[in-house]
Amino acid sequence: MGGLKISVLGSLMCIAVLPACVGLKPSVEEQVSARIEAYWQAMIQKDYEKAHSFLSPGFRLKVDKFVYRNRFAGKTSFKAAAVDGLSCQKERCQAAMILEYTVHGVPPYGFEFNRTEERKELWVNVEGEWWLLPKK
Repeated sequence: MGGLKISVLGSLMCIAVLPACVGLKPSVEEQVSARIEAYWQAMIQKDYEKAHSFLSPGFRLKVDKFVYRNRFAGKTSFKAAAVDGLSCQKERCQAAMILEYTVHGVPPYGFEFNRTEERKELWVNVEGEWWLLPKK
């Protein structure tokens, strides 16, 4: 009976790593979802330089990492982000997002309020990599 357990376990391990062994590439949706998750983890952790690295090359040319950081630092704290839907066509993916964040008032105004917002994001493929294309 012990041999059967090892055989089943070994078979399951082979199935689990098979895609990596044969070099199967993740689907477009899996690739974009991974990029979305990494981008929003950076935003939640207030690592704006890392988040900036997920923005499209053209956007990064116009808006450097310091300007991008200043859009959020001390003003907005992101708490959570979830993909509510993902629709991909060729080189573009539209992500429906649900974001939870806190807006902080700039001194001398000490207000603060929490918000949940639905937002659409556009992710584009440029030279084999997926990038967030902000509206502005």
